[in-house]
Parts: sequence; structure tokens; C-alpha cells
Amino acid sequence: MMDEENKRIRAWFWLTNLPGYGYKKLAALRAAVDDVWELYEIEESVGQEKAEEFLRQVFSLSDIKYSDAEIGAFFDRSLKRRLDKEFEGLAASDINMVCIDSSDYPEKLRDIFDAPYILYYRGRLPEQNHKTVAIVGARACSEYGRSMAKDIAAQLARYGVQIVSGFARGIDTASHNGCLGVDGGRTFAVFGSGINHCYPPENRFTYDEIIQKGGGIISEYRPDTKPLSGFFPMRNRIISGLSDVVIVVEAGVKSGSLITADHSLEQGRTVMALPGRVTDVLSMGCNRLIRQGAAVITCMDDILFCLLYTSDAADDR
Repeated sequence: MMDEENKRIRAWFWLTNLPGYGYKKLAALRAAVDDVWELYEIEESVGQEKAEEFLRQVFSLSDIKYSDAEIGAFFDRSLKRRLDKEFEGLAASDINMVCIDSSDYPEKLRDIFDAPYILYYRGRLPEQNHKTVAIVGARACSEYGRSMAKDIAAQLARYGVQIVSGFARGIDTASHNGCLGVDGGRTFAVFGSGINHCYPPENRFTYDEIIQKGGGIISEYRPDTKPLSGFFPMRNRIISGLSDVVIVVEAGVKSGSLITADHSLEQGRTVMALPGRVTDVLSMGCNRLIRQGAAVITCMDDILFCLLYTSDAADDR
């Protein structure tokens, strides 16, 4: 017999994999019930006719467009059986799942506007009571940027700060590896694919080491989901959402790292940037962030001060 926690995770697994059910529909449904498990068993509880009327009413009151096919997907029993079977396979594997209603769902992430309803992960999730810094930047970074990202991550890890990044080539990989080089350093990689896909593939050793050393590989996508370009901007909100401070090391003016910075500001996170030469293309994004009000990094004390400030601000709230 499933406990309440597993029921909620199973329900969210089913809901988040229904075709046509994006954030708005799921948010409206979640607000309409006391427990998401009610949605999972609503057909058995009141019958399909009343359940369908309930769905249409919820969407209409929330001014959400829907199609008959999307309503039909909710009551597709063969789809539900397939998803149940997949869920049971995942539950019996080394993959962990946590839903937004779980007690161990990361609190920082739960507070953002569009928090993912379910997370899949290997290893661990970031500790709730530990400071967490995201370090992001260009894939095609300079050696200077790579060295700075690695050094910043290592120094922060020595202070017990958790490091989050996106596992991409360049600055992300340097940040993960810098943290891993410190005894007790814990880093967390947020994927733009399912966690069964080590992407980029040359990071396989880093993937395994992150887990072995107490960190985690995290994604909102089903484990076998292949990496697609549209997924990477979406995962950036999770990187910033898990963090207290977001550091941009190198970024061009159209860098995906600036998307992470935008998410950070929307989420009320502190954004810091490493300055660079005005003629350096890889520094243009960072210099623009600083011009727009991001905190400038000139030494480690700048970062530590920001972390202390975020702690005081959180206490004031």
C-alpha cells in the first residue's frame, strides 16, 4: 500500500506527462483540490461525466483554453496504465523522484513562480539549510574564464557553500570540477534533458563523481528524455531557483547565461558578474549586467558579503 507521499508523486508523474497539460492547466487543477491524489482517482470517485464537468469548469473559470482531445487524455486509461508502469519501474531504480508537495522538495525552488511540479534526480538534492551559489557562463569560454570559474567554485566549497550549474561545456563544467576538487565539496547539475542522458558525453566522469561525492544530477524531464535546444533555457530557472546567489563568469550579449540572470532577478536572487575587458566579446554580457546593477566581483570577499547579505535579508522576511 502506498503512503501519502508516494501517492502524490505518482499523481504528479501522471499529470505532468499528460499531452497538452502545461504549467497553467496544472496550476489551475492543483488550486482546485486539497490533494493532487484527488485528481488521480477522480474518475473512480465521481464517474467520468462529473469528473469531465469538473475539469471543464476549472479551466473555464481560470480562462484557460482546452480541447476535447486534452480532456480525453485525462481519462485515457491505457495511457494511465502505461505511465503507472513506467512510474513503478522508476521507483524500483536508482532514480529518485520528488514532487512540489513533498516535504523534501527544495524550499528555495518551491517559492518561484513556475516551480517544476516534479524533479527526477540521482544522488541528492541540495541541503535546505546550506548556502547555494549558481555559477554559469559561456560554453566557448576563455582559459581565464575557465580558471576563474574553477577557482571561485573551489573557494566557495571550502566555506561549505553548495555549487549549482548546468553541466554544459565551458564555465559550467569548470565550476562543477572546481567544487569536486575540494574535500567535502558538493555540486549539483541541472540537466536540459533526462538524467539518463549524460550530455555532453565527455563529462561522464564528472557525472559519476558528482553523485559519488554527495551531490546530485537533477532534471524536471523524464529520465529518458533526449536533450533538445528548447529545454536548456527552461532549466535555467531551476538553476537560479535552487540558489541564493547567481554568478555569471563569462557571457556574450546573447548568452543563455543572461537568461539565468533574468530568472534570478525575477526570483529575487542576487546576481553577480565577473568584469572583463570592454573589447572582449565574452565579457560583454557580464559588463552589461554590471551596468544594469549586478554586483561586481573583484575578490572572494565580494561573494561572501553577498551571501551574508542574502542570509540577513531572508531572516528579515
